[in-house]
Amino acid sequence: MKNVGLSDARIRWVLGLSLFVFSFFSEGASHWVLMAAGVVLLVTAFLRFCPIWFGLRISTHPPSLMDPGHPNPRGARKSYGGLRRIPKLKHR
Repeated sequence: MKNVGLSDARIRWVLGLSLFVFSFFSEGASHWVLMAAGVVLLVTAFLRFCPIWFGLRISTHPPSLMDPGHPNPRGARKSYGGLRRIPKLKHR
């Protein structure tokens, strides 16, 4: 399940790569903190999934036609941007 949209992924790529590269110019603990933050951003951008946002039920990924309760069941494409809340799943 993807919860990171395209523009959000692009921002994560740029920030992750810059933090990763900048980590090589720092020393000590800041080197490892910057490298870890850069790697996390790069991995979440690549996978298009953020576990923190999953826990908070936040998504910047546009809704899929497969999502339950999709507002446009016929499949016409509409532009979509911004954060959205993922509804809780109902147990039977």
